[in-house]
Amino acid sequence: MTTPPTLGSWLRIGVDINARTLNAAWVTQRFGSPPQWHYLERPRSYGAPATTLSQDLAALLHPLRAHRFTAGLMVSAPTSTVRSLTVQAADAKYIPEAVRAELPKLLPYEVDRAQVQFRVRRQQRVDDALECAVSLAACEAASLQDALDALWQAGWGVRGFPPAALALVQTAKALGAVRQDAVVLVDIGERLTTMVLIEAGEAVYARDVTLGGDHLTDALTGQVGPVALTWEEADALKREVGIPEAQAGLAVGPRRIPVGAYLSMVQPILEQLVSEIRRTMTFGAQAVSASAPVRVMISGEGSRLPQITSWLSGKLAVPVTRLNCEPLLGSAGATAAVSCGLALFSHPPKLDLQPPASKQRSVLTQAAAWCWRGIALATLAIWIGTGVWHVRRRHVADELRAINVRWATVQPIVEMKDNVDAYMQLTHRLTVERGVSAAWFRTLAGDFPKAVRLTTLAVSGPHEVRLEAEAQERAQSPEAYVSEFALWLDRADLCRNVQLGSTGRKEADNTLVTFSLTCQRS
Repeated sequence: MTTPPTLGSWLRIGVDINARTLNAAWVTQRFGSPPQWHYLERPRSYGAPATTLSQDLAALLHPLRAHRFTAGLMVSAPTSTVRSLTVQAADAKYIPEAVRAELPKLLPYEVDRAQVQFRVRRQQRVDDALECAVSLAACEAASLQDALDALWQAGWGVRGFPPAALALVQTAKALGAVRQDAVVLVDIGERLTTMVLIEAGEAVYARDVTLGGDHLTDALTGQVGPVALTWEEADALKREVGIPEAQAGLAVGPRRIPVGAYLSMVQPILEQLVSEIRRTMTFGAQAVSASAPVRVMISGEGSRLPQITSWLSGKLAVPVTRLNCEPLLGSAGATAAVSCGLALFSHPPKLDLQPPASKQRSVLTQAAAWCWRGIALATLAIWIGTGVWHVRRRHVADELRAINVRWATVQPIVEMKDNVDAYMQLTHRLTVERGVSAAWFRTLAGDFPKAVRLTTLAVSGPHEVRLEAEAQERAQSPEAYVSEFALWLDRADLCRNVQLGSTGRKEADNTLVTFSLTCQRS
């Protein structure tokens, strides 16, 4: 399920950074086709320095590297908090100050260390003050900046840093698990658990707690009853056994550890988890004046523990079910609700915790990437168009050459046809308009002396004929041929009263004599 997107599709990526693993979910959709989901997970070295995070992220997103500046990449904000609260301010411009004054009571760390974002859901004038219902999100700025720097070093621009709680809400909505009733979503990660209280489909209270499935593994590492376990053995035992029922004489796991010893090690961590969920259900609902939640949904790696839903349900006295992402991400990403929800954001939410400078850098980077892509496409189009033009030009040139070859063959015939047409028109004009018979032309053309070439024949009136011709020296002089021609006209009964006009040589040493004569047509 790691097929990169293709041209003509859009890409949204959600990345969840955990202590030991990184996971990414992304969705692509070609125009006119249903969305296609993909999931990828990559382990991290436990306790690795922060400088290796960029390398891990680059390796995780390697299949999508061609889209690193154009894809919509969303990353969960670390250790985030979400609250709905009501503040009062004298005027709208004082709302940020009123919200900031509430931060020390809401955040578990100093305000100066926080990256904060809020939005005003509604406001109304009460007496002389403006009462505003505000949704607020915050996280530690240093951790957020570390993640931003790691992604930038890996060559990726970030589109948004929503709180993990909002990503959980997106997933629950996409799976149809959220209705109008109040519900608590719990994502039990490796070393961090996100809890969010939802009412009427909106997150009203959420927080991240430093508690996760790895803390259960830590508790089992070392001496468990008579057996000493490595961290890997403890993790495998936890995944296999989960939360068993306490039964005297029962042993669990391949090392046959007494169930009492096993439970004594994990019970404090489990009880702390229940306490934090119960606090979200009670204190959280009271803090935002929300209804008491009627059910709990869990996700994350911790939700894979055997018997955890029934055990939590018994402790919390409400139904507990799994938020199963398998319909979207398959079995491998069934518990990856955070990364799935991040990929569901088509645009960054209002409570996006990305710093303004990073937003500007991301926008400029994406704009530059799209600009370069446009230039590349335009260059490709010009190159293709030029190639097509050259091909068509060569084809036209070849066609012209072929036509010229054919024309060279046909041209004499065309010229002959033109001459024949001209002669036919002349003959028609002479025979019809001037009354010259065709027999006269046949006699003139058939017996015409070969040493004489007729250049001009003019017929005027009913009988007047004027001829201009050239006589060439052959067996006798040109002048002799001129005399013979005049006599021939008379003997052939073509003309009478033949009178020789002007004669002369074109040049002194030329053998060609031009002459003219007039006569009466017989």
